[in-house]
Amino acid sequence: KLAESHSISVLKRPDNLSTDTSNVVDAVFHVLENLKSKGETFDLVVLLQPTSPLRLPQDIDTALNLLIQSETDGIISVVEVSDHHPARMYEIDNNNGLNCFLESGETIRRQDLNKLYIRNGAIYIIKTKALFMERTLMPKKKIAYVMNKRWAVNIDEELDLDVLEVVIKKWNEKYGDFNY
Repeated sequence: KLAESHSISVLKRPDNLSTDTSNVVDAVFHVLENLKSKGETFDLVVLLQPTSPLRLPQDIDTALNLLIQSETDGIISVVEVSDHHPARMYEIDNNNGLNCFLESGETIRRQDLNKLYIRNGAIYIIKTKALFMERTLMPKKKIAYVMNKRWAVNIDEELDLDVLEVVIKKWNEKYGDFNY
């Protein structure tokens, strides 16, 4: 209703693409097929998930330029992993024993671990041709767009909203008001 009140056209997802188990790729295909039926086609798809809202316009521009200047099919935004490094993760067996997920790093100081990155969900850019061929937003040929982990909030549960409230206050001090 908000978008429509600003004269922005809205394409509502059908019920089968609006469940908790729906795949976002299917929703993207729904949009592309709808636009194609109206004679509109695109070379690229840029997915900006509302569940990862903290990104700047220059992040999007830089990621787009990275794709244009490279020989890749996709750009995925990531942030560096710090406290949640796989070397610090365990599976618990039937006897309540801890089995290190990445044994090679279990006793290494955090500062000495290899840098690893995790998708932050803020920006996915993919060539439409690759999307249709591979049917995923994670094409085989992809490169990272590294973002500042300070702003990485991915809203999956209620606690994430509480974290976002705190982070947005810092965001507003640095970049101005975040309108949501």
